[in-house]
Amino acid sequence: MGKLKGIFENFGKEYIQTYPNIPKNHQKVIQAIMDCRSGNLGKTIYQCQACGKVHVVNQSCGNRHCPMCQYHKVTEMAAQTTGATASQTSLHDHLHRSGRTPSFSYRSLIFPFIFLIHCLFN
Repeated sequence: MGKLKGIFENFGKEYIQTYPNIPKNHQKVIQAIMDCRSGNLGKTIYQCQACGKVHVVNQSCGNRHCPMCQYHKVTEMAAQTTGATASQTSLHDHLHRSGRTPSFSYRSLIFPFIFLIHCLFN
């Protein structure tokens, strides 16, 4: 599970109840990230042709704000701009070179949770 997804799963519903006036699109993003690859959005079943083993893959949300869904796009773009292969490039490296940080990119979603967590543990 991703860090952002874990934060949303632990505190998302409480946050939305505490602050019901946050924009609906923020609520949709929070719900999409919580549902991503959880099985709530459906599953795809694959069977190996060679051994017959069945693999179940949970569907992803595809939301443009979801770090799990967009990670491969960022690494591919970084690989194209640097000439490296996608496996040689990490999200952190790309964000660092582009001058963006995850907290800046997702500040409207992350900052309220940072403050909430800070209040809970201090």
